[in-house]
Amino acid sequence: MGDSLYEYYGDFDHSTSQGKLRMYEHGLTTRMIELKIKRSDAKKISIERNNYEISYDGHRFWYFKDSIGEGGTNPRLDHVTNLPPDSCSLPSGEYYYSHFPDIYAEYIVRFDDGDIKEYRKYRDWCPDYLYTEKYNDFKQRTFFAQRLPDGRFYSVSYGQPKNRKHQETYCSADGTLCNVTTFKYSDKTRSVKTRTDQTSPCLDVQLEGKRRSVYKMEELSVPE
Repeated sequence: MGDSLYEYYGDFDHSTSQGKLRMYEHGLTTRMIELKIKRSDAKKISIERNNYEISYDGHRFWYFKDSIGEGGTNPRLDHVTNLPPDSCSLPSGEYYYSHFPDIYAEYIVRFDDGDIKEYRKYRDWCPDYLYTEKYNDFKQRTFFAQRLPDGRFYSVSYGQPKNRKHQETYCSADGTLCNVTTFKYSDKTRSVKTRTDQTSPCLDVQLEGKRRSVYKMEELSVPE
């Protein structure tokens, strides 16, 4: 269709064609426009051929597939937001959560000026974090975590306001072995002491014909 509407020209081609619009062969840059997508006030909507019903608890809007569910652990829950109807942003306290089962989930909390206070991208299995950033009220980073290109998981926490590493962790892809390094600082001698421990937070199991890693449950002793 483009060939019937446009005559494409290059740097050294200045020929003209009657009845067609001229278009540079590498494309043209259009002026930037501001696009705002506002949340609908409908209680039933369809997004990418998925039907949703929306429930409001007085604080947040809960998007359930097909029918209304209960609470944040319901498997039909896909999205949670406190964005009011007919709005595209909030002046303060924005909350965002989306869940795509067996793929990933996202969680976002922002400062009043729009900067991200906490961002989490995670999966349903252990180790669950794919990417995480957390900041304190002074916008100083307190935690960072990500899945590395080789499949392992890395996380580090920081002590503020000096921005010193507090704990650094490397975990295997299945989470059955983690090396945890704890840092201890001496302001007088300016020395750093480290202690490395090995942990095993995940358990490799067979679920629904697939190998999955799940978090280990601690056994609690009940007094007689």
